[in-house]
Amino acid sequence: MILRNLSNSLGVWLAVIFLLLIPNILLIDIPTISSSYDMHRIFEILLLCSISLLLLLNSNSRKWWLNYFASFSKTTYYLLISFFLLGLISAIFVAPLPKYAIQEISLFLLLFVLAITLASQIQQDSTQLRMALVAAIFISITIVSWQFVLEYFFSQLDGSITLKDNNFFWRFSNLRFFNQFQTWTFPFLALPFLLYYKKIGHWRILLLVPAIFWWTFWIHSGGRATGVATLIGIVAVLLLFRKKAVPFILFLAGTLLLGLALYFLMFLEFEKSTGATLIIEKATDGGLIRVATKAESQRVAMWLAAFDMSISNPLLGIGPQQFAFYHPIQDMAHPHNAPLQIMAEWGLPAALSIFFLIIKGAIQWITNIKQKTVAATTNIDTYLPMALTASFTAAAAHAQLSGIIVMPVSQFTGVVVIALMLSYFPINTAANNQHNHHHLLLSLFIVVVVTALLWSVFPEITRMEEIQKAITTSNSHGGLLHPRFWQQGLTDLY
Repeated sequence: MILRNLSNSLGVWLAVIFLLLIPNILLIDIPTISSSYDMHRIFEILLLCSISLLLLLNSNSRKWWLNYFASFSKTTYYLLISFFLLGLISAIFVAPLPKYAIQEISLFLLLFVLAITLASQIQQDSTQLRMALVAAIFISITIVSWQFVLEYFFSQLDGSITLKDNNFFWRFSNLRFFNQFQTWTFPFLALPFLLYYKKIGHWRILLLVPAIFWWTFWIHSGGRATGVATLIGIVAVLLLFRKKAVPFILFLAGTLLLGLALYFLMFLEFEKSTGATLIIEKATDGGLIRVATKAESQRVAMWLAAFDMSISNPLLGIGPQQFAFYHPIQDMAHPHNAPLQIMAEWGLPAALSIFFLIIKGAIQWITNIKQKTVAATTNIDTYLPMALTASFTAAAAHAQLSGIIVMPVSQFTGVVVIALMLSYFPINTAANNQHNHHHLLLSLFIVVVVTALLWSVFPEITRMEEIQKAITTSNSHGGLLHPRFWQQGLTDLY
């Protein structure tokens, strides 16, 4: 019985393992791979392949997947099919490098398969599996927090602490990838405390510690987009849940203030002894404004380039992932704006399909979740929808300024959030409407998509280290790597 229950929820437990691996990914040694970004991508692919294998071997998982898929409205079917079909046509007939276009389409398809797998499995044992995913996110945050604290104190001892580099964020190849992970996860900080504060007595103070450090790291990193996006998410929760959201918002606001205080305690002495300038003080003399102005001018140039591509190729775009082939602005492999990326690469009809799907889903979420929170009998059904609302809204806002839909960790975390949201929607349990050919079609679909993804990563996966080293040790492309699918994301260099 235990083994059967485990096999029926194995997708969720694989997702839990990946969440716990995020802060420790570089402890795993893979020959020729040294970048945390590439390691995260490889493990994302392994997870997607494992989920696919689970669906192929486990008839219950296939049945639940098909039941959930059958619950979609006809409008949802049409929008989904239109998006992926238009992308495939663009990949075959428009993209200068069809292989990398198919790579992105197959990745997105398997992420969709993962989301439905998780949502359908969660509904079989909703409370336990939702708690498992929430706990995995919180434990991952806690691990990063304590690693940061240990490194801080060790660096204090040997005098190597600096505010000018990413030493404390080395688990992410770029500081902003860490911020994207924060955008998805900030709202989850409140859940353990709100769910258990009455049960664990004075020990509940320990649940505050990771939240306080998470805010401290954000301040230290200077992630402006994450801060603004999280604020937008909190406002959305207040508007939707009103009085019920007060404990949730007070927790985040209180830990933010404590995180700010901790930031000054941790770095003020360092500033006095070295003459360095704190990030908070930089903001008061225009330092961050100058940095922001330069960064935004680069973003605007990328946005204009992507917009020009969408206007020049309105029907099918330039092909999925082909911005990484043309890289018109400073070798950037994506335009740092999700809507413009879809418009430029997939075309305006595909972009409209996915935008209408998101809007439709948001309206259904608002309608559905209001009813469920009113009738909620457990704390998790009261506060988890708030965290999911804040997380998804914040990520949607952050997607206007970043590649949050591109990077492997933020992609996967986003799928977990979306799957948890989908698990609150009713499922069609009419299993007798299924036929054997439905199972066969799903199996064939999975085999084809997995084969396409695995085909697309070779032989690049064996040459990544060589190509990245050649770029970073030369003046080509400014000696910098520009991530997209891999850490070196410019597809014309492979």
